[in-house]
Amino acid sequence: MSSKEKDFDELQWIKDKLDKNEVISMRDFAITFEYLCQDDADTAFKALMSKSFITFQTRTALQNNYEIWKRNDGPAFWASQTATLSLTQTASELVAEGAHVAKDLVNGQSNVSFPEAPTDMKYIHGQLFRHAVSLLEEYQALCSTDKDTTLIKDAQVVTMSPRVVDHFTDSDDQELISNAVFHTTIPGFETHECLAFIKCYAPVVKEHDVPFLRRKLVVDWGALLGRYLHGELPRSAIIQDKVFKILIHLCDFIENPPFGSAAPSENDCLQLWSYVYGPIVDKVTIHSGEKILDTSKVLRQQQASEYGDVSDTGRMVDLIFLYKDIELSNVEFKRTDISSRNIALQCRKNVRLGRCLQEAHATYGFKDASVIMGDVAGFVGLFYQVKPMREVSIAGKTSASMVYLPTTSGALEAFLEGTSLAMIWKFVEFLEGQGPKIARAKERHQIDLETMKFSQAIGSSESLTPPPAVKKYDNNVTFSPTKKRLYSVTVD
Repeated sequence: MSSKEKDFDELQWIKDKLDKNEVISMRDFAITFEYLCQDDADTAFKALMSKSFITFQTRTALQNNYEIWKRNDGPAFWASQTATLSLTQTASELVAEGAHVAKDLVNGQSNVSFPEAPTDMKYIHGQLFRHAVSLLEEYQALCSTDKDTTLIKDAQVVTMSPRVVDHFTDSDDQELISNAVFHTTIPGFETHECLAFIKCYAPVVKEHDVPFLRRKLVVDWGALLGRYLHGELPRSAIIQDKVFKILIHLCDFIENPPFGSAAPSENDCLQLWSYVYGPIVDKVTIHSGEKILDTSKVLRQQQASEYGDVSDTGRMVDLIFLYKDIELSNVEFKRTDISSRNIALQCRKNVRLGRCLQEAHATYGFKDASVIMGDVAGFVGLFYQVKPMREVSIAGKTSASMVYLPTTSGALEAFLEGTSLAMIWKFVEFLEGQGPKIARAKERHQIDLETMKFSQAIGSSESLTPPPAVKKYDNNVTFSPTKKRLYSVTVD
């Protein structure tokens, strides 16, 4: 017996499924790939595909994913495509069980038993699972009038929360947290060429006022365009031109806020942020107004097992960034008077949406499946990155600083001296650099799907081919099987 056959025989649970003629699911196939080394992938694939009882839909999905798997360096791509596929069968059942426990707690049930993590669960999965259970137990212990729903959300997404840091610190695995921070932090995210230019206007607003600064910006903007009236603008001039547009609009907003003295609504905040993004973007497009995130529709089945979510519609988001038809990122907005608890709930929701985008990009074969998201409350927010690390997906801030837009004269002075505009610019540049790469991966993915579809069609068994239509001919005239002409005309 060859080493390949021996390795495959050791997958006893797969052999049992094959012997019992049970359906082989995508999860079974993925776990087989994880167990076998790269050289044995063909053996595993051929052994599974040779079984006639595999459903047609599963067979097509296996063929499509297998070709992409081979082209994208095998296990590395498969692990980045979805972290949950690396769970054991027992662990995957526990994830679903944990989701039902969370739902029971939210519905007010008091006698809820919590599952235990098996000993064969991978280390990080086991740690996160035990941490999630402790959060659910903490939620259950609270009185009915003081239920903290952020505990439930943290149990569903144990990331970007101080509790998860404390958990791994207590378990003497501080290296994991430091690695997560290192992977999500983007070097140079707070630096950009625009900073040196806008800092020149900080003394102007300090010595005078916002109306004076606005007039000076208009004069300087006209002088800049006058120098390049009959020629192309160099990169430095393009950046200055965009900065002038942003600063002039901010001055107008500070002088005459559209909402007056009332508290701004969520839409008021979104409009200002959208206008700041507008001059910066070149390759990507911005779409606002409670749009449906299409990638969240595709992953409903996965979300159902992880979070107990049964909706079949996509998630509504506030601001989506697209490259052509590819969803790259989204930013969620809340009012200025929102509570800290609601900010935390919004953040957890957006992290899950980041997972949706990440999984969609990985499905196209894009290897660097990291996603930068944004959360904003009023005119203050942060950028964070969702990306795979080892067996899990992590989320963390791209930099230590927060980002904000000025709404007063003092805030404008701090904005000109700070790094907020640089972070906004770097966020857009990250998306515009990532968009064409994902589009290229998607195009290659599409041709793979079309090739496999054609190959599957010509290789189908005879039973899958529809029978030819029954036709009747009379004097070279085709008649319908159900309606026959009563009279025919002879043409000489």
